Amino acid sequence: MESKLVNPRILICLACCACTALLAGSLATTASAAVTTKVPLGLQAQIEAPTALAEQKEMVLSAYERDQNATPARAQAVLALQAKAAGLQETLQARLGSGLDQAWLDTSGDTDQVVVDVAPGVDVQTVEEALTKSGLTAGDWRIVPKSWDDAQLSQERSRLTDELKPYIHTGEVKLGVGREAQLEILLAADASTPARTAAAAAASSSASPVKPLVQDSSEERFAVQPVWYESPGYGSPLIAGMYYDNYVVSCSTGFYATSPVNSEAYFLTAGHCAKPAEPQDKACKSSSSCSNFGSDIGGWLGPGGDYGLMIDTAKSTWPPYPAFIDWSCCSGTLPVYGASSPTVGEYVCHTGWRSEAVGVGTTCGTVERTESTIELEGSTVTEVEAGGSGLCVYKGDSGGPWFNPYNAYAIGIMSAAEIPSGEGECGRNAWFTSAPLAAADMGVSIAIY
Repeated sequence: MESKLVNPRILICLACCACTALLAGSLATTASAAVTTKVPLGLQAQIEAPTALAEQKEMVLSAYERDQNATPARAQAVLALQAKAAGLQETLQARLGSGLDQAWLDTSGDTDQVVVDVAPGVDVQTVEEALTKSGLTAGDWRIVPKSWDDAQLSQERSRLTDELKPYIHTGEVKLGVGREAQLEILLAADASTPARTAAAAAASSSASPVKPLVQDSSEERFAVQPVWYESPGYGSPLIAGMYYDNYVVSCSTGFYATSPVNSEAYFLTAGHCAKPAEPQDKACKSSSSCSNFGSDIGGWLGPGGDYGLMIDTAKSTWPPYPAFIDWSCCSGTLPVYGASSPTVGEYVCHTGWRSEAVGVGTTCGTVERTESTIELEGSTVTEVEAGGSGLCVYKGDSGGPWFNPYNAYAIGIMSAAEIPSGEGECGRNAWFTSAPLAAADMGVSIAIY
């Protein structure tokens, strides 16, 4: 895959009135990066040693029981299946290509299963072999043939995005791909008559085998906001979920990443946070101890997501480490053990410096849609949508980590949320970009423990 850093046409300089091309030095190469890279752990003594992942799992079980109103046995079954399915989307995509519409977790019935929606003509035996190699047994999955393939799904979503863009812009409409690989047109509760008419016309005029479903939402205008802020937080060494400031906006650090072409240390963040025109980024070890650690390299805000990249040029002061802040467990930190793309139905958690600062810490929700199209800072963006009564996102969490709490896998980079107008209120619906996608497009690999 070509790195976005080698294609100046699609780089954005959000701090500039006129965007200029930016190349990332030795990262401007066509060398491909693996999804993850193990890094030396000589810095281990500089971070509070995390307890065993078993402790984290116990904390997650309790959180899932609370957030999903589940019994202990139910929580154990769902999270165990979720852990076995980690990385399944990438495995099936490599085997099936556009023949895979979607893999997702169905926890709505008495039997929890991984559902694999496949295109016409896909060899079911090939799918079953891939599922078996992933550690799943026959009772763990359900294969559902669809009348369309992934390319047709993407093409139809692009058509709807173009036709409904004025109403996506006003927050009256959002698009998404939910369960059963169903393309959805969601209407805000206060959507205007023209918006409803346009949505119905766009759905009925489809010549594709993908038939969009128009649905009403109980939410009023989808007022999605980037979640950056302007105030310090703290932490050390440099890990995901910490406060960082480029002297324009304050956001959170994403996952530590490495490059296949040099020995530099990079960190993912949100694209709308990245300000390459600014010379310095700073982080804080305490509320009164802040210093520069590097700078923003570039970012992307558009159809593919919202993600950016920073470089750590002060490794003696800010040593990078493959871990993230997790205030639900383990002395506040947990190592990154791997990375995988999010799936619909997956229970995921996030953290960011502002959530920490207001005392909320780590909160969790469920992936509702893997391709949710929204309006963000004047751009039409397609990302992963998550929600839930236990989820709480604050301004300042942008760029921070989303992770699978049961296996400590990197899942996503925080982008935006629907936040009520009251000061200090948090958002229960949030959007993030897949961490493996962001890393691949930026030409880096997520560092793992």
